[in-house]
Amino acid sequence: MGRRVFAELTGETSMTSLLFLGITGRLPEEDEVGVLDAIASTWTVADPRVWPLKVARLLASHGNALSGLGGGFLALSCRFIGPWRNLPATSRLLVEVNEATAHGEDFNEAVHALLAARRYLPGFGVPFRAEDERLAPLRRCLERTGRQAHHYFSLSERLASWVMERRQLGPNAALSVAAALLDVGVGAASQGAMGAALMVHMFFANACEGAEQRAEVLKRLPKETVRYIGKAPRLSPRAQST
Repeated sequence: MGRRVFAELTGETSMTSLLFLGITGRLPEEDEVGVLDAIASTWTVADPRVWPLKVARLLASHGNALSGLGGGFLALSCRFIGPWRNLPATSRLLVEVNEATAHGEDFNEAVHALLAARRYLPGFGVPFRAEDERLAPLRRCLERTGRQAHHYFSLSERLASWVMERRQLGPNAALSVAAALLDVGVGAASQGAMGAALMVHMFFANACEGAEQRAEVLKRLPKETVRYIGKAPRLSPRAQST
């Protein structure tokens, strides 16, 4: 990215900053690093029942933590859970709302015209509980540096109030995280990668512990609990000839 590793980065740059540099091409400011660290901390879920983490633990139980890491990260590439799809979709929604309300239009009317016909709103909906417990801690972190007043985070809170009033649908962590990332210059195209990078510690925790424990209950799943979905195994030309 045009930086001299030993002359500019070594001893001066945190791991968070290096991740940001690798994904966006620039080094973050000090207060932006604080935003990224706050997201990583508030997003921490120490629960191997969350299924991408479960995949990491299951695969690593065969003795190889790297296999667990690889499989767990692949499991993030889905429509239902995790940052890879949710953050880009949520950030695009915020950008649309911003564009619809940027020229002095009445906020309520503009947002109603934009969203009334949409059944699904990324960044909203909290399964199995009344509210997403990660929202308040992230906001407190941003308040300490005044970043809760930045444009997209303020817009996300205004949008959350609008959706709750009209649809009784609460925001989830993706809304605040997408907004905070937009405010530090991470666009929709990079948000999935940035969100996954800020979750890497959870996958290491499950993969390393799984590889260490090698639990028999995970290594010997009953056959009736496993179903393969995909193409049949291919035969090599030599096998076909015989």
